[in-house]
Amino acid sequence: MPSWSDLLREFELWSPKAKKEWIDAQLNDYLGRIAKRRDTNVVVYASSFLQQKPTVPMGLTAINHEDLNGLMASIKGLDFDKGLSLILHTPGGAMTATESFVDYLRAKFDYIESIVPVYAMSGGTLIALNSNKIVMGNQSQLGPIDAQLQIRNQSVSASSILAQFNRAKKELKKDKDTAVAWAPILQAMGPSLLQQAQYALECGEEIAKLGMKAYMFSGEDNAGKKAAKIARYFNSVATHLSHSRRIGLDECQNVGLQIEQLEDDQEFQDEVLTVYHLLTIIFEQTVTVKVLRNHEGKAWVKNFNPPGG
Repeated sequence: MPSWSDLLREFELWSPKAKKEWIDAQLNDYLGRIAKRRDTNVVVYASSFLQQKPTVPMGLTAINHEDLNGLMASIKGLDFDKGLSLILHTPGGAMTATESFVDYLRAKFDYIESIVPVYAMSGGTLIALNSNKIVMGNQSQLGPIDAQLQIRNQSVSASSILAQFNRAKKELKKDKDTAVAWAPILQAMGPSLLQQAQYALECGEEIAKLGMKAYMFSGEDNAGKKAAKIARYFNSVATHLSHSRRIGLDECQNVGLQIEQLEDDQEFQDEVLTVYHLLTIIFEQTVTVKVLRNHEGKAWVKNFNPPGG
């Protein structure tokens, strides 16, 4: 398998125009190899969230509603009687957009495996949990699915809102004099925010639970109970303590997910990681911030040119 540095060295040998042609050919080659090996359609969904481009709005690299256009474009014309191998590299994003993404894919494909080269966090984890199987390596990670709310242009944990309210109730019950300290905080939160946080947490857990019951554990006698337990685990802030906490291969297997280990097939692992390395080069060397692409070369690409760039 060519390393990231090997690929980058070859990439830099070409002229600007030839660079695009070379990397397109490489992606077509390796995605085609995966399609042949798995006897499925292959679609990669990836964004440049790791590259930390300061001028790129976070919403562009996260899962958003525009992605549905890219998804429709990238699967158009595929053989839907075959399954789908979905390669994911995402920090997550809007829950409603994630649900639309999942619903559209599940309406098209009876069998979906999610392949996680490195990261499929938050909403990416929700997508993976709605697969029939997840393919992970020792370096791969999912993450908690507890909802994050956008408040005053900041991402705030829905669980932390509930925890703060419950702490206030407890302290006020114990000592009414703490009302002076808690009053401005509770006033800023408001009853609607509290309810919104509760609904958001329940929504994410429900999407995960119903997806696993219908697909990953389909036909099992205890599918509903098993799915509910795992969904609760991934939604538990008390367990993970941080929304960005790593949930790796061993933990995913221990909690009961259907996992195929990437290291079980060395050639397959090489192909998947080469695709990941090629995407990393694209995100680091170009203005591209998001890619949806299939094994036949059909692609939807989101570019961002900073003002004055």
